[in-house]
Amino acid sequence: MEQSEPGARPGAVIASVRSQVAREGSASPYDDLRAALDALPRKARRRPPWLKASVQLNIAHHERPGQTRRHLGRLRDRLAAADRPGDYDRFWADCVETLRPYALGPHGYHRALASMDSSDLWAEVAELVERLRSYGAEAFLVSGTLLGVVRDGDFVGHDDDVDLAVLVPGDDAASVAAAWHDLRIRLTEAGVLEAEFEARGYLHTKARSSGGVGIDLFPAWVEAGRAWVWPHTPGGLPAEALVPLAAAEVAGHTFAVPRDPEALLELNYGPSWRVPDPLWSFDWEAARARFTDFRDAMLVHRPADGPRRFVIHCGTYKAGSSAIQDWAWAHHDDLLADGILYPRTGLTFDEPEVGIRHAPLVWRHRDDRARWEALVDDLVEEVRSCPAPTVLLSAEAWSRPGHVEALADLLDRLRAEGLVESATGILYLRNHLDYARRLYRELTRRRGNLQTFAEWLDSEPQVLDELDIVERLSGMLDVLEVVAYDEVGDTAAHLGTRVGATYAAAPPRSNPGLGALETEAVRRLALRAPQLVDAWPGLAAVLPPELALDPRGFEEVAPDAAAPDEAWCEAFARHTRWTTAQVEAFLRADDHGRRDVAEVADLLDGAVVGWLDRSTERVVRTWLPPHPWVTSLELDPVDPDRTRQHLRGRLVLRDDAPPLTLLALTDAGQFAERADRRTTPAGRFVVPGVTWGTGARIDLVAEDPDGHRVVLAHVTREWGG
Repeated sequence: MEQSEPGARPGAVIASVRSQVAREGSASPYDDLRAALDALPRKARRRPPWLKASVQLNIAHHERPGQTRRHLGRLRDRLAAADRPGDYDRFWADCVETLRPYALGPHGYHRALASMDSSDLWAEVAELVERLRSYGAEAFLVSGTLLGVVRDGDFVGHDDDVDLAVLVPGDDAASVAAAWHDLRIRLTEAGVLEAEFEARGYLHTKARSSGGVGIDLFPAWVEAGRAWVWPHTPGGLPAEALVPLAAAEVAGHTFAVPRDPEALLELNYGPSWRVPDPLWSFDWEAARARFTDFRDAMLVHRPADGPRRFVIHCGTYKAGSSAIQDWAWAHHDDLLADGILYPRTGLTFDEPEVGIRHAPLVWRHRDDRARWEALVDDLVEEVRSCPAPTVLLSAEAWSRPGHVEALADLLDRLRAEGLVESATGILYLRNHLDYARRLYRELTRRRGNLQTFAEWLDSEPQVLDELDIVERLSGMLDVLEVVAYDEVGDTAAHLGTRVGATYAAAPPRSNPGLGALETEAVRRLALRAPQLVDAWPGLAAVLPPELALDPRGFEEVAPDAAAPDEAWCEAFARHTRWTTAQVEAFLRADDHGRRDVAEVADLLDGAVVGWLDRSTERVVRTWLPPHPWVTSLELDPVDPDRTRQHLRGRLVLRDDAPPLTLLALTDAGQFAERADRRTTPAGRFVVPGVTWGTGARIDLVAEDPDGHRVVLAHVTREWGG
């Protein structure tokens, strides 16, 4: 990214990104620009300028199609609310031009039908219909293809495939499933269907044109006088709306269409189907719920190596994740007996107290891509070799900012291998502020966080943006179920019921969190002696009885900035489908009458220092980094027990070194040598009155006449351990 001033305003960053993308297009540095945009404050990321920049960047690189569609939808809503719909229309027209000859749809970036010769494609569709008829299969136009013919007299320009339905004999779900399965076998053997796609065992099947355009075939039938067409017409119309089929002339060919095409289109696309909407997407979650009998009947015919139902527990932290993971691993064999695979591939056993989870499938995606690819290869093999129709994965890290894309890429791989029939995510959310506190404590306890609660919140703006997490996950999963953790109780029992497992009690809880007082003590200890954190006996063993504190009486107090705005709350309720009462409980900021832990920070610090003094000795360590000005540097011994020091030594400089002033820097201040070293190339020096800071480090610094500084020595005071 082009250089911006540190701390540049969001508007300047956004303008810089848009300008660079406009000039360089796909040659612009995507990762750098994406990181610059995502690092901006939450409020900036909700506004139209940021949304435009995000869309413009993604489209230029054909990246993150799901995110791009979400941001376009949000941008359209924001501009409509501001009475600026024309602004969106102009921006979208520019996007279409940038994408040409491609388009952005529910399937991602694809070659748009508008860029092809539609007459040739219609001729191939007509030929396929005739061939299907020779096998006793009556096909008709449906879904997007029917929409284009009725509304525009041609294909929908931004569409990327052709949709046909086939009338299947049968009077109930079981007989229809059997007939549909038999027809697909015959059509595959005859070379009509795409064998690789057919082997995946989806509910629909696919042929392909000579130009590579997919032609989807969906089952349709009449049951008890009602019309059924997978996946959009679940008996919601009388049979007379479907059959007997009518005819429509398109590009010189005659095609069958439903008897009442407008009724099916309204059921499929809603009452506004006559108005083109490039951002429209189908509700697969609702479709699966409405076609349960047919889906269950098709499972009987699913090939042993066909697609599975993936259930992915993706967070969040401190919301019963360890209980889920310990239960799933402890009852691995019982789950298999219920047809549920909890894969061994990708599990980590390094921190059993935190949960036997699929964390490497998250972390390796960023820090070792080759190992991640190898892990996914092994996961594919394990899933294929197991007949279980359901696969359960669990890693709360998928909900962490910066790691959601690891799940998107994993699902892309699994789908490309034909292993995914559906992907359902389950996300447990606890109270907004309580989640931040508990995650902060966990990171301080196990991951070396040294920041105060307020500093951490300021440096991690996305931590308290659960809406962003929900939106990102929704864009890659077929279904995302967002569950209020405080309403569930036993998360393992809840998830077990959700996946259809015979539930057995989970092992005893293995990862209880620290309280606010203990967390602050651990943080203070990590600042002074991180190597001794694991040896910390706890405040109860350190504080004398007269100074004992009730751990239930303290909390970390969050700044006002932690509270989301009204627009955030409305969008959150819409995406989670939570009631107003649930959202209010989720956002309630309650300190329960407890005191701010910062009020006793000095007492805790004294307790830590006292324990260190009793348990170990202070030592001084010195590091002298090489520098071309220095021939030799020797420091006199430093007393670790004295608060104020005279930093003494002998410095020999090269003949060509500039005149230097020696400084000693600590977080307690800056201390200069009494006499500047402007003329003497070598000799003794002393920097008097140097005070150790809380960071317990002194830097000996040389400053030249132009004010440039280099560090000649690091002196640290540590506790042995």
